[in-house]
Amino acid sequence: MKEKRDKELSGSDVFDLRSRILELERQITACRKTEKELRESETRYRLILDDIEEYYFEVDLAGNVTFCNNATFRGLGYSRDELIGMNNREYTTPETSMRMYEIFNKIYLTGKPADITDYEVIIKDGSVETLELTVSLMRDPEDCPVGFRGLARNVTDIRCAEKIYRTIAEKSFSGVYVTRKGKYQYMNSNAAIYFGCAQEELIGTDTMHLVHPDDRALLKKHAGEMLKGKRKTPYEFRLLNKDGDYGWVMESVTSIRYGGKPAVLGNCIDITQRKRAENAIKESEQRLSDIINFLPDATMIVDTNSRVIAWNRAMEEMTGVKADDMLGKGDHEYAVPFYGEKRPTLVDLVSSPDGKTKGAYSYVKKEGETIIAEAHTGLIPICRRIHPL
Repeated sequence: MKEKRDKELSGSDVFDLRSRILELERQITACRKTEKELRESETRYRLILDDIEEYYFEVDLAGNVTFCNNATFRGLGYSRDELIGMNNREYTTPETSMRMYEIFNKIYLTGKPADITDYEVIIKDGSVETLELTVSLMRDPEDCPVGFRGLARNVTDIRCAEKIYRTIAEKSFSGVYVTRKGKYQYMNSNAAIYFGCAQEELIGTDTMHLVHPDDRALLKKHAGEMLKGKRKTPYEFRLLNKDGDYGWVMESVTSIRYGGKPAVLGNCIDITQRKRAENAIKESEQRLSDIINFLPDATMIVDTNSRVIAWNRAMEEMTGVKADDMLGKGDHEYAVPFYGEKRPTLVDLVSSPDGKTKGAYSYVKKEGETIIAEAHTGLIPICRRIHPL
């Protein structure tokens, strides 16, 4: 009986051993499959990292490089053997090294990623390049910090261009400014002078608060049309100036990206003096028009292009032709009320004297700059006096 039980136990143990072996083989197969998938995954991600243009890197807690993609090696000019194991103090400027210590320490303490601008690195040839970084903390399976990983891009050319454009903007004779969502983000000194405030006082303020209330709606309309490409010419509006009064500026705008976000670049020039001169001319012309209009003698004025620019009330009464129907007319239209046809008249002798025109008058006399003539038109007997202006 005992031998029989031993044989039965032995058979059971063998069966259990076989089961354990099969299970172990399944686990080994699964493990190998997992390892293969992990290697394939690592290979795939490494290929992806090596294919991107951004610099990808990993450093330990002491700042020693543990991994980089190909873009990093190419960008910094170091070989893999040279860069792996290099401490960040060896390829950064002293100023950057001190700043990075504070930033990386904060990332370590808070566990929160950080965006880093103007990270200056010294490439192998000794020149300095500027990078922008996004850095996060790396942890092991037990959630303990083991280092940092980051993604960087080279912004050296962008920073150089920004410096050039900023210099151009600051040296420009016009006011230059950048707005985003209706707020000033940047302005040069000329713009601040036009607006009558210090640059720092205007940054972040609403773009409309200094614009004359009566001009705001039209300003928005014109600016919107220019940003959409529907308007090419600059527009004018009134702006509160440093004297506490409203002056005039001429503005043009275009869409740009500023700080990585959509924005508007504007530039303007002060046209207050020009506007005042224009208004003075208009006032002078209006006074002259009023004087001419109240002269008792029938009076008309034509410009050098033979277009009527004045036709007073006495002329309206004489000819029966209203000023609104004659102003701006050329091609000898002003002769029709007198001669019934378009033809040269005495007024044309001032700009282009010729015997034919002079012979059409029964009496012509010149006194200094004044030409006096008499004629019978069959329509209106007239005595004409011409004064060149």
